[in-house]
Amino acid sequence: MKLSTLPAALALFASVSRTHPTAHPGDNCITQSQADKSVERWIGVVTRQNTDLGTQTATLDVILAEDFQEHSNSPSEISFPSKQAYINGTLASNPYRGVQTIEILVAGCNNILWHWKFTEIGPKGPVKGFNLFAMNKEMQVTRLRLEFDTISWGVNVGFNVTRSGAFNGQ
Repeated sequence: MKLSTLPAALALFASVSRTHPTAHPGDNCITQSQADKSVERWIGVVTRQNTDLGTQTATLDVILAEDFQEHSNSPSEISFPSKQAYINGTLASNPYRGVQTIEILVAGCNNILWHWKFTEIGPKGPVKGFNLFAMNKEMQVTRLRLEFDTISWGVNVGFNVTRSGAFNGQ
């Protein structure tokens, strides 16, 4: 009876392996070098440095898909509903300094995970976060999921943060 479970386990492994592709040479999955280049361009935009694609506007026009959206803070909250809204908002804000990459990972076949640290948001210390980029076949970002330490960010830019009674050991 135990011998019959081995073929079943192998069959299950084979079917799972086929349904969850990983990046291998010759596949249509994102490579590590493509992920690195995409993040390099993204950093160029947020720091207002020109990239290999030219100005920030030119770079955003190339790297953002027409159906781009940014989601943050909760699974259903859209912080930028469109490509143009993101371009306008990004270029209207101040450039970020002290942008450091902790790690860049290819996640699945069409996602890039960028773990970052911004060291110069304000005087209270660095802020860490993640960007999860969903990419299309043209290596354009279709969806950005952004999560970071919003309390640290807020304190650094001057928000007054106070502890509520719910967290006073009660």
